[in-house]
Amino acid sequence: MKFRALLTCSFALSCLALPIVNAEKKKPLKEKVSDAAETVKEETSKATETVIEKTKEAWKKTKAYLSEDAKTYREGASGRLKDIERDIEKLQSDSNAAKLGGRGYFKTRISALRQHHDYAVSELNRLPKDKQAAGYDNARKKFDDTLEDLENALAEARGEIRNES
Repeated sequence: MKFRALLTCSFALSCLALPIVNAEKKKPLKEKVSDAAETVKEETSKATETVIEKTKEAWKKTKAYLSEDAKTYREGASGRLKDIERDIEKLQSDSNAAKLGGRGYFKTRISALRQHHDYAVSELNRLPKDKQAAGYDNARKKFDDTLEDLENALAEARGEIRNES
């Protein structure tokens, strides 16, 4: 009885699968390869677009302020300063979680980072908008140095939180 049921089920499944298998067999190999190639092309194109977009976003967040174009430089630097401001706020909340917030010297460090950030913003505001303006190169170098010092101080504070966590 079990053998008969098994045989009946196997036969039924074979009958149901036969049209699907035959339809796939009827497609010529050239068409199958073409379909597969088209799918790969579409997926690769999507992946490439995603990578390009993410790369542009990452560049703007990290290196746009190194551009030689004055407008791009200013936009990138302004964006970087906004990111740093958010990082300082996150550092403040992380320091409370790591029990560093109650330490006077760490509160002073956070305050110093905020003051340093404000100074960097004022340096960017003093930077001439036109690259050809007198004093642009010196002002830009001074701002670059200030930003680098601020990023280093922020990294040092992050390191201390990591060590306490």
